[in-house]
Amino acid sequence: MLWFHCDNDTGQIVAAGMSCTLEEAQKNLAPEGKSLFIVPDGTVNAFQLPHDFTILKRVLSDAVDKGAGEFSSRFVTVAATQEMRYQEKYSEAVNWTPETDPADVPFLREEADATGQSIEVVATTVKQTRQVWKIIGSKIEGRRMGAKQAIANAETLPAIMAAANVDWESLVPVPASAEPDA
Repeated sequence: MLWFHCDNDTGQIVAAGMSCTLEEAQKNLAPEGKSLFIVPDGTVNAFQLPHDFTILKRVLSDAVDKGAGEFSSRFVTVAATQEMRYQEKYSEAVNWTPETDPADVPFLREEADATGQSIEVVATTVKQTRQVWKIIGSKIEGRRMGAKQAIANAETLPAIMAAANVDWESLVPVPASAEPDA
C-alpha cells in the first residue's frame, strides 16, 4: 500500500511511503495540519516528481462506475438480459389498452398469470415503476458523471480522493412519514 501525507491547506504531498498492508499504512499517522491518503498499489509513483495521477484517476473513475452499478442494484435487478425484459415490459405497458389481445403482450400476460393480477394492474405497475426509476436513476447518473468529471479536473491528491468519495446514500429519498416534524 502506498501512503501520502498531504498539507491540509495546499493539498501538496509532503511525505510518502510504502506499507505491506492497509493496517500498516494506517499507522502512518499524519502530523498536525496534514492528512493521510492511502492509494492502491501501482496507481502513483511516489518517487517521481511531479506526481502523475493519471492511473489513480482512471482506477478511481472505474470505482465510481462500479459504485453506481452497485447502488443501482438496490432499485433494479442486475442480471443478464434483465434490461431487455424491463424494456419489453415497459413497451408492452405503454402500448396496452383494454382492447389489446393478450397474445400481443406476452411479458405482461405471463407476469399477470404468475402473480394472479390483471394485465391492466401489471401494466400500470410497470409504468409507475419506470417513473420512479427515472427519478432515482437520473440522480445516480448525475452523481456518477459529476464525480468522474471532478476526478478528471482535480489537480491534487486530496482533491482527487475527495471527488472519488461519492455519497450514494444521500440519493435515497426519505419517505414523508420519516421526516422529522417541523
